[in-house]
Amino acid sequence: MPTNTEIYQRLFKLEPGGTSDRAAKIVFEQVMAARMRDVWRSGASGDARQRAEIAWENRQHAALSMIAPEALQNLGFDKPAVEVYNYEAGLPRSYLQYPELSVHTVDMCGTQRQTFFLTVPEGYDRTVFVPCDSQEYIGAAKAHVLQSVGDTLLPVLSRATKGVETTKDFDPARHHAILVPRTQRQLGSVFVADGRSQAEADRYQANNLTYKLAMRRIVDRLDDIVTRDLRADFASQLAAGEAYYMNSSTTTDLASGNRPVFRISAATAGNAESARLGRRLLTIPSNPHFETTGTPAELTVHPKVATASGRVLEAMMAAVPQAPCVEDYLALRLGSPRQWVFPRIETLGGQTLLSYDIAPNKISKPPPDATPLSSAATLWLREDEADKAIGRIPPPPPDTLAEPLRKTFGIGAVFPRAKPWTSRHHNP
Repeated sequence: MPTNTEIYQRLFKLEPGGTSDRAAKIVFEQVMAARMRDVWRSGASGDARQRAEIAWENRQHAALSMIAPEALQNLGFDKPAVEVYNYEAGLPRSYLQYPELSVHTVDMCGTQRQTFFLTVPEGYDRTVFVPCDSQEYIGAAKAHVLQSVGDTLLPVLSRATKGVETTKDFDPARHHAILVPRTQRQLGSVFVADGRSQAEADRYQANNLTYKLAMRRIVDRLDDIVTRDLRADFASQLAAGEAYYMNSSTTTDLASGNRPVFRISAATAGNAESARLGRRLLTIPSNPHFETTGTPAELTVHPKVATASGRVLEAMMAAVPQAPCVEDYLALRLGSPRQWVFPRIETLGGQTLLSYDIAPNKISKPPPDATPLSSAATLWLREDEADKAIGRIPPPPPDTLAEPLRKTFGIGAVFPRAKPWTSRHHNP
């Protein structure tokens, strides 16, 4: 699900002392206390952080629903809008979008004055929640406010979006819709592997997994050496309360028969000083396991074959199989000797998909035993996977996709279809 929804966001300043401002203060106090207790916010990253954020928001809403339900209602958290993403290469997907509460704090002579803002989504049917006792900023005024205080606005509380069925009355010509352009990848062809093509894809994926596990074992061993075995040797480079960690990257050296090359660096983390000044690169101490060449930011590892531990590391590196190349799996190729095309192999919905950068009308013969999958179904599956990766509930498939997805992927077979959500909250 894309995130470029700014054009359908309305901005309100909650007037001090008003009903919505009082509700915002109640929510702010509860949420700030919860944030001080929760330590996960400093550790997770990427999809894991988003999953944690969604789970955390759900916990806050559950708690606030018990102790301050009226405050949530006054801020519109029980009045979501339906936003529709209209995919140029697929079918529309709909999500419930909730308001987001933010605060701008100004220190005036030692006293902090807080101004609350509520960003409210506008639904596909132009419905929107308008908070009581508020001032809306539109056009140039909105841009001025965001330019003036945008960088200092502290998010207080939002609520995770949730997929819902697109209503039957949706018409991109009449309704608001966030256009998602077609990408080059979506111009190609996709097949669901089976039989011989499945066996060939399985062979590639098994070899790729073996390669990745072997590489992972070496990275883990290097991390153990740097962060555990050499911990005492790093002590002289660290300030009080400071910790350190290892970064790593891997490549292959074509000149030496595609042998893996491992590069590492060590940097500080863990106290207020390092947070203020930024991380410092550290020098890898001399050790019996390996030598390094290069700059502190990217040190290439060379096992010491003169030591027992160095020979173990050298043997691990020598045992890494050659990285598999999909071009070696000839049964999966399409096209002709003048221009062979090989697939990207991925797993979606529990099935193996073969994606080719070639238009469907240019394919004379599909991969052996494989079944074509429409671009709309492929895109739907990929967006479902992206939603699930961060803990978001995806929308149910539309009628035109429900049967093929249920037949091929089992989607929709284990849960009932959700009823369409109809907005009842209109802009006065």
